[in-house]
Amino acid sequence: MKKKGLTYIMLIAVLAIWGKLIFDFVNAGNDQIEEFSSQFTSAPTESAKIDSVYAYKLDLDYRDPFLGKSPERKPTGLPKKKVVREKTPVKEFIVNWPNVAYLGMMQNNQSGQKLAMLKLNTVDLVLAEGDSLGKGFVLGEILRDSLILSFKETSKTIYK
Repeated sequence: MKKKGLTYIMLIAVLAIWGKLIFDFVNAGNDQIEEFSSQFTSAPTESAKIDSVYAYKLDLDYRDPFLGKSPERKPTGLPKKKVVREKTPVKEFIVNWPNVAYLGMMQNNQSGQKLAMLKLNTVDLVLAEGDSLGKGFVLGEILRDSLILSFKETSKTIYK
């Protein structure tokens, strides 16, 4: 019976403390609001008006937190005038490529020499790298699926 009475006394004490805390929390701001509202009820005076507008410049020159370095500075000022140069026309020549079909490749295992099987118009040819097809056309590199045919400074890739 002694422990049951102590429990009731503790319960009443806890409720009283919580009630006091909630009451203080709810009524804490009311006194301060009345004091501040009475101070600012007058109209603003002429000296309180803003006469000028302040311009602030942001300082964006700070260290990047992710990269760990400062940003590069870009020059400010007047933009540079662009110099416009007229392009000299380049004389382009049109290459009439021959009708070449790439049929396949053969390679010597001992020497490593590659030979290409080609069909030039209706004629079948077997040529090595660097051989000429005639009229200035030279067979360049030979690959399994393609070959490079060149004429002067231009080249063309021919696929199977």
